[in-house]
Amino acid sequence: MVDDESDPEDFRIQVEVVGDCGRLLLDDPPYPEGLTRAISLTSDDAILGHKVRRLEARVAVDDGEVIHALHRAGYRREGRLRQAGSRGDGWMDEFVYSRLATDEIYTRTGHTGMLDSVLPTKRVISHVLVHDGVGRVLMCETTSKQTGRASCRECRSRWSQYH
Repeated sequence: MVDDESDPEDFRIQVEVVGDCGRLLLDDPPYPEGLTRAISLTSDDAILGHKVRRLEARVAVDDGEVIHALHRAGYRREGRLRQAGSRGDGWMDEFVYSRLATDEIYTRTGHTGMLDSVLPTKRVISHVLVHDGVGRVLMCETTSKQTGRASCRECRSRWSQYH
């Protein structure tokens, strides 16, 4: 932690610990260039040095800088808290992120776990009609096939003359 408040690059990350659980607390923006590294080092210190089993962070849903840093530091999104925080004279939603002592962080499996927590679990397939200036349309046919573990969809397309 840095106590000198004269430099705009100074900021604090604190961990509030109760039992074997901790909550990551960040100062307000502006955030420094090394935000991801600072979150990662603080988290590693809490988990390894202070035997914290679970770390939690809450962040405004529109705070892309902190969200990105949490993803890169191995945090996984657990949910959305509606109107959980206040900003100005209104309410804002917050995302809840966590990192467990048992989570793999700096591996492919850890990265996949983080992605699984933020990507949608259901995919929507949309159909698009594309046409050119000479009266042709691009016809797309969506097909499904089983690949063992999951089904894949492909789009087969061809240009056809539009009548």
